[in-house]
Amino acid sequence: MIRFDEIEIRSSAKEALESFEHWSRRIINDKFVEKYGKDYFDYKFENGENLIKNDILRLIANRMQDNPKRFPRKIDAILMEDIAYFFCKDSFYKDFFKDILEHDFSGQDEIRGRLEIQKDIRNKLYHGNSISYREAEKAICYSHDFIDCYKSYYVKIGKEQDYNVPFFTKVEDSLGRCGYRD
Repeated sequence: MIRFDEIEIRSSAKEALESFEHWSRRIINDKFVEKYGKDYFDYKFENGENLIKNDILRLIANRMQDNPKRFPRKIDAILMEDIAYFFCKDSFYKDFFKDILEHDFSGQDEIRGRLEIQKDIRNKLYHGNSISYREAEKAICYSHDFIDCYKSYYVKIGKEQDYNVPFFTKVEDSLGRCGYRD
């Protein structure tokens, strides 16, 4: 039998992880659109090499094909492990995320470690496994550590008012139809 406080803790951890994923998608999208344009997933360098590795592109295409309502845009189809790819790939980290994330993190290794912990906790939550109070605390705290970095970045570039009010990021109806905010 699951106790009420356990349900509440699981719910809080899930909410924090989902918020982290939404904010991460937003910052990844903002940074890549700024440099490569809105079709950055299809961007190729002059030598023909893709900006984003083929494995990630294939996973995204498969997710979108399998569930187009859930993933209307390519950025919506990236999951926690894909976020780790974007944040921790050397060139992406140096060009886009170092200045943002080193506000609270000591470097790529710490970021990669935190994301791995969050991924493991998220997987437990979404597959119905139990999590400890400590894991719930990590999910909530680590998620907010990243989000605080993003908020500091948006303040730094003068966009704090764009994200300073509550807004819907996802709408879902009783028929399972789902829409995301652009």
